[in-house]
Amino acid sequence: MFALSEITWWPVGAKAATDAQVLRDIVYLSRSKDGNTRSWACVTLGHLAIHRSTCNAVFALNPCAQLVSGLTDSDVDTRCAAIYALSQISRRVEGARAVVHVNALECTRDFLHSADAKTRRWTCKLLGNIASHQSLFIAVLTIRPAYASVWLVALSDDRDIGVSRAAIRTLSELSYWPEGAEAAVRAKALKHATHTLHSTDAKTRRWTCTLIGRLAKHPSTSAAVLFRRPCPQLVTLLTDPDLNVCLSALNALVEISDRKAGARATLDAKVLEQVPQLIDSADPGIQGQACVMLGKLIRHMSIKSYRLHWHVSTRMVSLLRDPDRAD
Repeated sequence: MFALSEITWWPVGAKAATDAQVLRDIVYLSRSKDGNTRSWACVTLGHLAIHRSTCNAVFALNPCAQLVSGLTDSDVDTRCAAIYALSQISRRVEGARAVVHVNALECTRDFLHSADAKTRRWTCKLLGNIASHQSLFIAVLTIRPAYASVWLVALSDDRDIGVSRAAIRTLSELSYWPEGAEAAVRAKALKHATHTLHSTDAKTRRWTCTLIGRLAKHPSTSAAVLFRRPCPQLVTLLTDPDLNVCLSALNALVEISDRKAGARATLDAKVLEQVPQLIDSADPGIQGQACVMLGKLIRHMSIKSYRLHWHVSTRMVSLLRDPDRAD
C-alpha cells in the first residue's frame, strides 16, 4: 500500500493506478484491520484526488463517508491520513460538496486543536479549500458560531510554520466573502496579521497580505483594516525578495486605495517612492497593479498634492505602446 501511495503522487502513476481499476480495492483497504494499511490507503485516495486525470474517478466512488469514519480511528496516523484525503478531495467543488454532505466539518471541528501538528495543518487546509467555493463557504462559518474563525486566528501563531501558514490561508479564503470577512475581524484576525506580516516565512507573508487585501475590499471591514495601520509594512514588502510577496502586498494596497481614507494612508506610507521600480518591474502583473494603484490614488487626491516623478509618467506612457502589456 505504501508503494502504491508513492506511485500515485505522480500524475502518470495515478493514471496507471486508475487504469488498473484498483480504486475499489483502495477504498476497501481503508477499512483494513491493520493501521498502517488503513493509513496508506487514505493517503493514496488523497493523492488520486489531486490530479485532474484521476480526481473524477475518486469522486465517482464517493469515498467520503468511509474517510469520515477514519476521523475517529484509534490510530493517529489514520486520522491524519483521512483528513488529508478529505482536504484534497475538497479542492474541487464537487468533492467539497460531497465532504460537506457527509458532515465531515462537524467531525473535524475538534481537530483544529489536535496535539498532532499534521492533523492541525490538514484540517486548516480542508476548511480553506471548502471556504474557497462560493456555494459552500458558509458551511465553515456554521461550525459552532465563530468557532472556526476564533481557532484559525489562534493557529495563525502556531509554533508549527505549516499550521500557521495554512490557518492564515484559510482566513484569507473565508475573507473573500463579506460574511467570512466580518467573522475574521470579530475573531481579531487583523491583530495577528500585523505580526505575521513580519514572518520569516515568505508564504506566511504572502497569505497575510492577501488576507489584509480581502478584508480591505469589503465596506463592512475596510475601516478595521485602516485601524491597524498595515500600510507602512505593506509598502516595505514591495521590495520583498520574494516576487509573490511583493505582488500580494501590492494587491493589498490596491484594495486599500479604493477608498479615500485608504488612499490617504497609502500615500502617507510613502508608496510613491516605490512606484518607479514597480513600473519598471520585469513582471507584467506588478506593472499592471502599480498602474491600477496609481489610478486609484490620483482619483482620490489632488494631483497637485502629490507630485508624480516624471519617470513614472513617461514609463506609464511607454507601457501603452507595449503590445504585450497594453491591457
